[in-house]
Amino acid sequence: MTYQKKVDTLTAAADSLKINVPIANLTEVPIIATSKSGRSTGSVRRVNNNIEVECFTAEYEKIIETQNKLIETLIKRTEVKETKETKTEFKTHWIYKALSWIGILAVVLVGGKFLLKRYLKPF
Repeated sequence: MTYQKKVDTLTAAADSLKINVPIANLTEVPIIATSKSGRSTGSVRRVNNNIEVECFTAEYEKIIETQNKLIETLIKRTEVKETKETKTEFKTHWIYKALSWIGILAVVLVGGKFLLKRYLKPF
């Protein structure tokens, strides 16, 4: 069993966030809003003469990190399974070996005696 690392694409569901604030009401204190689905959070604030907008989607980062840890764990399990090897040995008890040798000798002696009587007749 082999495993090849593959770079894949993770598709996240689309999300949108709308913040409606008059420019005159913007201050350095950020105005924070959350999307309807709750997956995205955004903030708007005024820094000097600029408008600063930030958007956060931290939940998907956590999901991706969790999935990467799960993939690494599965890879380690696969590597461990590859190294396990089972060998089965069958051993015969000594008494069975001795009886089989006695049987072989008996067959050879009886066969030899039969051949001697049949083919070597006394004159």
